[in-house]
Amino acid sequence: MARQKEMNGAGNGQNVASFTRGAGELAHDVIELGELQVNLLRADVSEALERSTLPAIVVAIGLVAAASCAPAIVLSVGFALAEFTPLSVAGGLAIASVSVFVLSMAAAGLAAWRMKSSFAVFHRSMDEFSRNVRWIKAVLRHGGAASPTRLSR
Repeated sequence: MARQKEMNGAGNGQNVASFTRGAGELAHDVIELGELQVNLLRADVSEALERSTLPAIVVAIGLVAAASCAPAIVLSVGFALAEFTPLSVAGGLAIASVSVFVLSMAAAGLAAWRMKSSFAVFHRSMDEFSRNVRWIKAVLRHGGAASPTRLSR
């Protein structure tokens, strides 16, 4: 104890109050950014649903129509191949079945690709979230000296 340095206690209350005030302001800013991020996400979800509703309906109608017509088409094409080529009925039906399957998968893949592009609106939320995280890191790194306008968009 004799070798320990005695510290001057002056100003400790001010430092604690200043730190508490700064931490409170940072917490308020982080909560505010969180609320704004959630609002932006809601807007993006709403827009994505709006953009994808019609393609989803068209995909569903197309799949139902294709599924209901597929047996008749496959049988017709298979029997036609058997009648007008040297193929057997089984060979004609197999070729027709595989052809319809490949075409339907290509159509479903194209529709899924188009639907995927409907959700591209989420880039706004991700970009804004990245900027918010960079700002919080800058504030923490520089002790509250970073202003939101200093970070580039």
